[in-house]
Amino acid sequence: MFDPQVSIYGPASDSKYILKNGGHSVPVTLEIESVAGKAPQDKTEFKPGQSITLTGNNGFSLCRNNELIITATVRQEDILKTGMTGNYRSLFRFSSESTMDGKSLGPAWMEFEVTLKILPVIQISQLGNIPLIPSGNSAKGSHRFCVYAMGSNTFSLEASSLTGTSRPEQKFALKNGDNNYINYELTVTDSKATSKSYDKNSNQEGFSATDDYQCSSTNMIVEVIVPDINKPAGTYIDTMTFTVTPD
Repeated sequence: MFDPQVSIYGPASDSKYILKNGGHSVPVTLEIESVAGKAPQDKTEFKPGQSITLTGNNGFSLCRNNELIITATVRQEDILKTGMTGNYRSLFRFSSESTMDGKSLGPAWMEFEVTLKILPVIQISQLGNIPLIPSGNSAKGSHRFCVYAMGSNTFSLEASSLTGTSRPEQKFALKNGDNNYINYELTVTDSKATSKSYDKNSNQEGFSATDDYQCSSTNMIVEVIVPDINKPAGTYIDTMTFTVTPD
């Protein structure tokens, strides 16, 4: 019926609430808003050490008519910044007090827990088209890309050729409009000089990922080699799919 002052107390750092996992933490945003069609309250973010004034309504005689919801949100970028998997949790206290004629009608409070389980994640980025440059009867091309992983130091890379999927033994091949094929192979190398060769749809383990979630520099290179381009004239293409999985 009145305009209560509400606050949330709990672990915080750098003016942000946090979820903790031992010595590691991740920021969490806590907000309050009205359940649709209920309390006259716009979404508002809580700040450590500050209170929010909610809008009362004298027309409500039952608490269920004045329902509110608290949401907890962790940004993907902040999860990646932690660099640490595991279970994050924090206990918070929601406190509310109202004043009328200068007399307190509170506070009333209750506790709630926010938990987050961060699983190993992996991300591949910066792949692009690879034009092949002829040299005699062969052709080559290369491209740099990035693989980031959290919760695993190494990863597996599966290479799958769209054209090769329907060919004998799923061998990699470039194809032109007249259904002529040119076989090719590729080599993938990481920043620690681990190198694996592929000539058909397959999966190989033991590559090292970067711990830079922004992938500010590439850590992988793929080289495509065509041993023999002595084929009918035309434009030959294929689509290659890389799938990365933490080891």
